[in-house]
Amino acid sequence: MSRSSPTTTPRRRRIGHLAGLAVFLVLVVLWLLYTRDHPATINRRLVAFDNAGWRALSGDWASIYRRSADERWPYLYPPFAIPLAIPLGLVPYWWSYLLAVVMTVGGVAWASRRIGEVTGPQEGRRAVFFTTLLCAPTTLQVIITGQYSWLYLVSLSGLAAGLHRGDHRTAGRSLALLAVKPNLALLVGPLVLVRRQWKVVGAAAWAVTAVVLITMPLSMSAWSEFTAAVRGVAERQEQGDAPVNKQVTILAFVRTVSGHAGGSPGTWLVWAAVAAVLAALVVRTWHLADGETPSLRLVGLAALGLVALSPRLYFYDALVVGLPAAAWYLQRETYRSRWNRRLQGCCLAATVVATFMFFPAPGFATVVGPLTGAWLALESVELAAAARARRQAADGAAGPAGEDAPFALAS
Repeated sequence: MSRSSPTTTPRRRRIGHLAGLAVFLVLVVLWLLYTRDHPATINRRLVAFDNAGWRALSGDWASIYRRSADERWPYLYPPFAIPLAIPLGLVPYWWSYLLAVVMTVGGVAWASRRIGEVTGPQEGRRAVFFTTLLCAPTTLQVIITGQYSWLYLVSLSGLAAGLHRGDHRTAGRSLALLAVKPNLALLVGPLVLVRRQWKVVGAAAWAVTAVVLITMPLSMSAWSEFTAAVRGVAERQEQGDAPVNKQVTILAFVRTVSGHAGGSPGTWLVWAAVAAVLAALVVRTWHLADGETPSLRLVGLAALGLVALSPRLYFYDALVVGLPAAAWYLQRETYRSRWNRRLQGCCLAATVVATFMFFPAPGFATVVGPLTGAWLALESVELAAAARARRQAADGAAGPAGEDAPFALAS
């Protein structure tokens, strides 16, 4: 039997899936056992979520921001996101961390299932992708720090699945989840407007409005405290308090190369120029997209934009790169140019290497920004060219038919 036999290939993928899953489970179990004996290892970012949970149970949601404003790890999510932290405040600290781990794994699994709805069975490729995503450095970092980054992956994968099957309500509600991180929602929301998908916009608007109204009675004063806390942290970050070497944006890369970790007019100018070009590419691609444009690749392009264009985005938030990675691996037949896909694969491989190198050398994280920017440009060119080709083919087919029709009727 040949090495490329249709029988052996799925079997190897199944073995790879099970092996990857076993490695992930062993790593997580060993980490949890270690953290239980050494609680200080998880007293990092999770402490903000845990404190927000038990402070919220007191009913004074404003205290979440007021009391954490001067802490090293303040809670900086909008008041309507506080219910996400309440379950963590109901249990002891280590158990709240375990709950955060379960939420992360569950979110990645849910997102992988939505991606599967778009791509189909794929003869075991979906399972391999799922285990690879679980073992990715960004996923492991989310587990280590107990972040909300899995929620962004859930939002974008749900948006892709909803657009794929024409379920605009589901797509809109999924998009509304990004409101937990308003700066990310402001980057993706306008793209839906560019395509004039009003039902998606309407569903997202209703979902956000409903959540805000439900939590408003408990968080009226929390909003002013929230904005004050955000301003305070922004000021500290401008003074160089933010760890630039843990960020994955183009701005962080420019700051690292220039040596201005706290930012300078020159670094902001360079970033603004590059960001404007990349943003124009994303908007143009979404505008040219038609019904045959793969939704996973289109939303994956938006995910690349989130990483490359955000002023600040940390290492663990690069988990959203899993979407364009899934499109590259699971929808290879939708690429017109083989060379373009290979170049995108090079960007993906380099991004994976950079994220792995984050652990021994955190400064490597800043390389992710330009890599995702180059990946974004390649994918934008590919999708736009495909959409234009389909339009030209449709116009060419309609033209001769329109000219021949009178002759056909006359005969």
